[in-house]
Amino acid sequence: MAKQTKTLSKGAHGLLAANAEDHLDLWELLWTVEAEEDLEDNPEAAREAGRRVVSELVKGGYIHAGIPKGRSDFIPWPLSADEAIERIEREWKALGREPDISEVAWFDITEKGRAYLAREKGGAG
Repeated sequence: MAKQTKTLSKGAHGLLAANAEDHLDLWELLWTVEAEEDLEDNPEAAREAGRRVVSELVKGGYIHAGIPKGRSDFIPWPLSADEAIERIEREWKALGREPDISEVAWFDITEKGRAYLAREKGGAG
């Protein structure tokens, strides 16, 4: 029998699908979550949803934070998931505002993230 896997939140699932196509920065990640969870009219709820989804996906091993190198290569930060989340929170707070394009962090889907999407697409999630 196949191993049962965790089901991601709606915002996390939408973000993971977007990240499968290309690297995402924190700004685009937040924009995607805001749209997926229909929070365009509630900035505070959108910000909290963004934080929750980043944590859910990074700590779950579905994406990793780092920096893109060219169009197809990606260099993950040499940090644990918890350290990566702490760094994102620290740098986001230091901005004193919402991140703009290319600020704070970039994300790339992991093999675990691709496997999750493949299972969901196949109806086994």
